[in-house]
Amino acid sequence: MPEILSLDVQPRAVTGKKVSKLRRTNVVPGVVYGHGVEPAPVQVDERSLDRFLARLSASSLINVVIAGESAPRPAIIREVQRNPLNHRVEHIDFLQVSLKERIRADVPIVFRGESPAVVDGSGLLVEGISAIEVECLPTELPEEIVVDLSRLASVDDALTVADLEIPAGVTVHTEPDHLVARIIARREVAEEEVAPEAAAAPEVEVIAERKAEERRSRTEQEGSQ
Repeated sequence: MPEILSLDVQPRAVTGKKVSKLRRTNVVPGVVYGHGVEPAPVQVDERSLDRFLARLSASSLINVVIAGESAPRPAIIREVQRNPLNHRVEHIDFLQVSLKERIRADVPIVFRGESPAVVDGSGLLVEGISAIEVECLPTELPEEIVVDLSRLASVDDALTVADLEIPAGVTVHTEPDHLVARIIARREVAEEEVAPEAAAAPEVEVIAERKAEERRSRTEQEGSQ
């Protein structure tokens, strides 16, 4: 099991619309909640949080250390809300968990290595889903599922969820036939790029013929006047 990192946070007294004042002082509001747990509003220094998040994956188990409490709270980060313009963290949710109860969580898929078909130029990699939903004890929650792209040796080779290497004790709830990665031929991409242009040519010809007919009609009408 990887090292469980700890994050120091402070209890938060400011709630509602007033939290905008916290953000102006580079403090991020958050909450720790869970089954059978009274929600605990917290706050954390923005720079400290950014450095902490950079060390985690989306499914990392952490210890949230709330100042004044005697024991840390095991948790996973359920949601990080960011400003769409500057991407700064505006709010963070921590889901407190019991180390003895199984939980469901999304685990990211990470690609490693290279496909021989991509290396020799015959194929292109198409990525499918980027994460899978799993169920396990918090201490058994994988930080990522690694996919070895060297297994995709030829064009049309593909990997689905059923082909993933899943650690013991982890149950996958994502459908097994979901595509993870596939190699397609480069010529397929070339044909798709050419097809729209080819399809447009007859329409251009039809328009040109219609305009020519309109000109002939106007000429005949003018001649008869």
